[in-house]
Amino acid sequence: MRYIDKIINPKLTFIILSILLFFACSEDNLNPLEPEEKNPPSNLDPFERNQRLGRGINLGNALEVPYEGDWGVTLQSEYFSLIEQAGFQSVRIPIRWSAHAAIEPPYLIEESFFARIDWAVEHSLQRDLAVIINIHHYEDMMKDPARQNERFLMIWQQISKRYKDYNKDLIFEILN
Repeated sequence: MRYIDKIINPKLTFIILSILLFFACSEDNLNPLEPEEKNPPSNLDPFERNQRLGRGINLGNALEVPYEGDWGVTLQSEYFSLIEQAGFQSVRIPIRWSAHAAIEPPYLIEESFFARIDWAVEHSLQRDLAVIINIHHYEDMMKDPARQNERFLMIWQQISKRYKDYNKDLIFEILN
């Protein structure tokens, strides 16, 4: 086996399994749905969602830093107006949730950080911009995926619960 296969394959396998476990362990799967309710709504067509993203922009160096402003960028409300005026249809917001989540179970995300993400998402949606949020720079996950599995899943459980009632223009990217 080549050296690169020894490094990449276990991490890729772990990430795929984590995503599957996340969906298998979600609250919705604890209470099985009736058979007629298992079909996803037609408004979640992946090709339509991709087309909706259109021309997009990445708001990097702001919320994926350990603390906003550390890399010289602090999001401002006028940024979202400028993005809209420039003709973009979507915004990707990389987020370092791991810097704002407890290191012990239940790995609670700081409410003030959630409020900041709410602010950015809402500023985007108010301007009819589709929004992609993700887990970004989760360095501990890259170093030791097995030990971070539970934390990773619990962080996503909190994110999905918080944003479950947002409209379909809020899209989740599981892990950068």
